[in-house]
Amino acid sequence: SSDLDVMDGHFVPNMSFAHPVVASLRKHVPDAYLDCHMMVSRPSQWVEAVAGSTKGAGARYTFHLEAMEEDELDVAAVVKLIRDHG
Repeated sequence: SSDLDVMDGHFVPNMSFAHPVVASLRKHVPDAYLDCHMMVSRPSQWVEAVAGSTKGAGARYTFHLEAMEEDELDVAAVVKLIRDHG
C-alpha cells in the first residue's frame, strides 16, 4: 500500500504533486494499492481526475471533512461521486 499525499496549495500551503504523478505511478507500479490522501480545498473537484489516474489495482480517495466548507457539494454527494467513479 502507498499513501499519496496530494495537495492543492490552498488547503495546505505546499503543492507536492497532483493526479498526473498518480497516473505515472500507476503505470510503473500497476498492482500497488494507492491511498490518495487529498489535502485539497474542494475534494469534489479532484475525484474524476484521480479516479482516471488510479485505474487498475485498488485505490482509496480520502478527504478532509473541514475542506467541505469550500466545496459546492455536501459530504454525502462527494462520497457518492467517489463511488460512482469506482
